[in-house]
Amino acid sequence: MQVADARWKRDAPADLLLSVIIPAYNYASVLSRCLDSVLMQLTGECELIVVDDGSQDTTLDLLRGRHCGAQRAAYLCQDNRGPSAARNAGLAISSGRWVLFLDADDVMASGAIAAILHRLRTCPGIDLLLGGHLDCAEDGSSRYHPPGRIADAVFSRLDDFLLKKRFGMGHGSAVFRRARATCCPYPEDLKQGEDLAVFAFMLSSPVISVLDVPLVWIYKHADSLRNQLELDAAHGDRVAAAVFERLPGEFQHRLRAYRAQRQLSLFRGCYLAGLRSEALACYRRAWRLDPWIACRWDYLSKWLRLVLGWRGTRL
Repeated sequence: MQVADARWKRDAPADLLLSVIIPAYNYASVLSRCLDSVLMQLTGECELIVVDDGSQDTTLDLLRGRHCGAQRAAYLCQDNRGPSAARNAGLAISSGRWVLFLDADDVMASGAIAAILHRLRTCPGIDLLLGGHLDCAEDGSSRYHPPGRIADAVFSRLDDFLLKKRFGMGHGSAVFRRARATCCPYPEDLKQGEDLAVFAFMLSSPVISVLDVPLVWIYKHADSLRNQLELDAAHGDRVAAAVFERLPGEFQHRLRAYRAQRQLSLFRGCYLAGLRSEALACYRRAWRLDPWIACRWDYLSKWLRLVLGWRGTRL
C-alpha cells in the first residue's frame, strides 16, 4: 500500500463512487482477512483507505508490506486518538461520492461491493444505503440480519431506531453520501456509542435505500470494542447529547426518553454481566427519566428477577 498524502486527493478519478475506510488499532491478527475481503472486490470506481490509529502491534508492518497492484489503496498513520478520530481522518482524505466504514475485525461479504455499486449507479440520489449483515459467533455459527423496514417519515424512522429498536445499523452495512457525512463527523470525545450520533443523523437524510443482501460478516469476540461494558452513568447522557445535537427540531422533545433508553441499555449490559447493584441503579435512573419506557417487559422482567431473586427463572 502507498502512504496517503496530498497527491492521493488530487489524483482521484472524477467518477470515483465508493471509498471504503477501515480504522485499525492493534488488530494485526485479523486485519489481513479484512483487507483481502475488500481488495478482491475493488474496481476502478472504488478506493480503500486504512487508518492505523497508533497501533502497538505489527499493524504498520503489515500495511507497509502489502502490495495492492494497480488498485487504489492507501494507509494513513496517526497517534492513537480512538476510532472516531480514525474514521474522521479517513473521511477527510476520501474522494468517493459515497463512503463505507468497515471495522478491522470484520469482513466484506462476497459480492457486496458489486451490489453496492450497482445500486449507487442506478439510484444516484441516495444519501444512505442500508444492507444486511451476518453475525458470526466464536463457535462458528452465523445468522443473517436483514436491514429491516425503514419508515418514510423522518420522525418515525428515528423513533424506530433510537427508541423502539425496530431495526439496527452498523459499520460495514451502511453506505453514506460523503458530502452529507462530512456534516456530522464522529464525536471524538466519546469512547462508546460514538457511531449512534452519525447513524441517527444519516437516518434523517432525505433519500434512503435498502439493499436486502448481506454486505458484511460481523465477527463477535470477547475483546471487541462493541462488547465492552461502559459503567459510567454519565456516559449515556453524553451519548444522548451527541445524538440529538444535529437532529431535526421536531424530534428534540424525545431527548428525555432517549436518555432513559440509554440507561436501560446500560441496565441490560450490567444485568447480563451479573452486576446487580449497578443494574438496579441504571434502572432507577431510567424510571425517573421515563417510566413508560422502563415498564417495557423486556426491561421490567429483568428488574423483577433482580429484585425478587428470580435471576435464573424465566418470566
